[in-house]
Amino acid sequence: MRQEFAWIEHENKVYVTQGFREFGKPHAPVTILIQSIFDLYQDLSFFILRKKIFTTGQATEFEKSMVFLAGKRLQDNSRFDEDQYVGQGIEIVQIQGPVFKSQLAIKDVFLEQPLSQYLESVSVTPQIVAVYLTEALDRVSRGQVLHDHNRKIAAAIISSQGQLLRASFANNYMNKTLHAEVCCLQNCDYQQGCYLVVTLKPCRMCADMAWHWSGGDPRFEIFYLQNDPGPKAQGSRLEKEGRLKLLKSLPTNIDQL
Repeated sequence: MRQEFAWIEHENKVYVTQGFREFGKPHAPVTILIQSIFDLYQDLSFFILRKKIFTTGQATEFEKSMVFLAGKRLQDNSRFDEDQYVGQGIEIVQIQGPVFKSQLAIKDVFLEQPLSQYLESVSVTPQIVAVYLTEALDRVSRGQVLHDHNRKIAAAIISSQGQLLRASFANNYMNKTLHAEVCCLQNCDYQQGCYLVVTLKPCRMCADMAWHWSGGDPRFEIFYLQNDPGPKAQGSRLEKEGRLKLLKSLPTNIDQL
C-alpha cells in the first residue's frame, strides 16, 4: 500500500496531508484535507477550499463527491514536490488529520442513548428507526439565524441483529462535510448485514462514502424517509445498483407502530 499526499495552495502556503486510501475505510487523503481545513481554519476555510486540490493518487468517487460539495476543483495523479515549494519560499503546513472535532456533538448522545434503549424493546425495522429519528429531530433546538444551525437531518446505522451501532444528527453548520450519514460512517466500523437509515435521501458524497465504507458489500442498503430531487443526490453507485430504498406509508409517530 502506497502512502499518498493531498494538498492545496493558498496565499504562499501549502496545506498538505498524507495517508492511505483503503477500500472499506471512510477516509482518504482528499477527505482528510478538506475536513481538517474546515475544523482547523474555520474563518478561512471558504477561501482556502476555493482553490484547486491536488492528490498524488487516483481519487475515489466519494473523494470527488466531497470536492463537488465542499471544494472547487480536484486534480488527481499529481506530483507533490516539497523541495520545489520550499525553494520558492512557500510555507509547508502539515495537517496531521483527521481532526473531526465538529462531529463529536454532545447532542448526539441524547439521540443515541434513548434510541438504543428503545430498539431493545421492539422488533426493529427501518420504518421504526426512521419514525424515531423524525421525532428526535423535532426535539432538537436550532439556531436563530440562517448560518447558526445544522440541517434538520438524522441518520442511524443498525446491525443485522437490530442493535444501534451509531446515530447522529447533521453537524454541518461550520463543516459542510459533516452530514448525518458522514458522522455515522466515520465513527463506526462496518459490520456485515448492517444498514443505514436516514431521514433524507443521501447526497452523492454520503452514498458514495457508504459504498466505499461497506467494502462494496452487495447486501448493504440505505433506507431514507424523504426524497431529495436535487442534482447532488443523484447518480451514486448505490442508487445505480438499486440499494437506496425509499420508505413509504409510514405512521406519523411511534405510538402508531
